[in-house]
Amino acid sequence: MRINIRDIIDILKPAKVFNVDVFGTISGFSIDTRTILPGEVYIAIKGELKDGHDYIDEALSKGACGVIAEAGSENLEFRPVLLVDSTKKAVEEIIKYILKNKNVFIYAVTGSVGKTTTKEMLAYLLNMKFSVWSNHGTENNLLGLAKTIFSLKEQQVLINELGTNAPGEIKLLSEILQPNAGIITFIKPVHLERLGTIEGVFREKCAMFKSNTDMQVVLNRDDGCLAQVSDNKNVYWFGMQGKGSGLFNRYVYADLLGKTNSESLFLVQGNKLRLKTPFDGYIYNALAAIAAAGLKGISVARCAEFLSDFELCVTGRMEILELNGIKVINDAYNANPYSFEKALEFMAGMPGDKIMALGDMLELGLESIEYHKALAENVMDVNPKFCFTVGENMYYLNRRLLELGFRWVKHFHSVEAMGNYIKTIYEPGNLILLKGSRNMRLERIIEFL
Repeated sequence: MRINIRDIIDILKPAKVFNVDVFGTISGFSIDTRTILPGEVYIAIKGELKDGHDYIDEALSKGACGVIAEAGSENLEFRPVLLVDSTKKAVEEIIKYILKNKNVFIYAVTGSVGKTTTKEMLAYLLNMKFSVWSNHGTENNLLGLAKTIFSLKEQQVLINELGTNAPGEIKLLSEILQPNAGIITFIKPVHLERLGTIEGVFREKCAMFKSNTDMQVVLNRDDGCLAQVSDNKNVYWFGMQGKGSGLFNRYVYADLLGKTNSESLFLVQGNKLRLKTPFDGYIYNALAAIAAAGLKGISVARCAEFLSDFELCVTGRMEILELNGIKVINDAYNANPYSFEKALEFMAGMPGDKIMALGDMLELGLESIEYHKALAENVMDVNPKFCFTVGENMYYLNRRLLELGFRWVKHFHSVEAMGNYIKTIYEPGNLILLKGSRNMRLERIIEFL
């Protein structure tokens, strides 16, 4: 896509323009000097930790044809520069401009849990028939969206996660993206610090619908909040309770046939599906992806057959490792009350003496202590050999377990102290669960094992 600087000036209406003739023909845009290519325009973003304006010289030395910076930046009048009030707003407008000039079908994926795995499964299925582009990893905010769109070529399908931890973010991202189809995986108590209540989470996620009244929507019928969404011809459902729903071709459902230590087997509307994981909770990601792929004409039977070869390899999400004669369930990428419950439920069904290494669930707001204390009964249902906790909030789980008479519990003031202790007591055959929010970095315990 070749872009003329005059078009960008018309779109952004910059406060000042310096050396416009130096820009020439633009080959693209970048917000990252580590990956910028010659001919691209560098957009300097002020972040929480770093200011992109400090890297303007580096961008130009690497062949950037020009710069978009914020007004007030110094010593730029001798360079090819557009000065705007907000470079983040400029990013929004440029993304819209690029997508307007692309013939691409757009999926947006959001939800409290399961966005990344659903995105990866959907991309895997759609690649059967189409060229597909999607966001890298979990880059699901405005800057992640920019990286994805700025690297979009002539793919036929785009899949982008939409993340949020504050009101209005999903609305903003979906208005920029204008998706043809939207997927919501679950509504669960996450990011309550700023979203307030689960109803606030529900409103935030469903704001995606308002960006496009013709959007086809794929929703989890088993989720109590999402099941309240009005059913119409644009709503498609997935779940584990589909029989007799009366929704016919607008509902993809599955039955669990069984599982082993390495896989789970399902029947998806008469078609066998094998997931290469003993954690059967991934079926919801698979069903969401199958229902969404159906919007582009790929049959349930073909999806079930193809998805049986899908390799689940998302680091830190129910990742099972074998180390020195023990098994480790590394689920330390993220944590909320729902994912904690599911991780403990899964652990209960696994063989071996069980050791739990648990860290804080973050961003749960005023009810955070109660959410942590409420995990006590789930922990006791697993009957672990030891339960170790770390973090200000997990201290209250520790106290609650002691109140309930569970004595094999110990609280630590650092992950390192916990890791050093586990190293001294674990034995061959043990099963160790690492579970906590990302910022707790519980995966560091693996180094001690």
